[in-house]
Amino acid sequence: IIGTGTSTVNGITSTGNIDAGSNTIQTTGSVEARTVDLGDWTITEDQTGASPILKIAYTTGGTTTNMFSLDTTGNLIIKGNITAFGTP
Repeated sequence: IIGTGTSTVNGITSTGNIDAGSNTIQTTGSVEARTVDLGDWTITEDQTGASPILKIAYTTGGTTTNMFSLDTTGNLIIKGNITAFGTP
């Protein structure tokens, strides 16, 4: 799949170039997607409520756990502990 200008492929809209033959997306504009699947991790914009919520989740053994969420008013929820000035 090669597209220029504004292209939509499987729900992803790009205003730049898409070259799926080499498994890359190149854009000088923007790529819009509601879910980014990184394998065991996903980043999702949940639009089921009154305002969108950004969620980061981890899946292991078929179970998905939301690890982080951020809403449009700045409320941040983190499942685990927060460490400042630590080494990841």
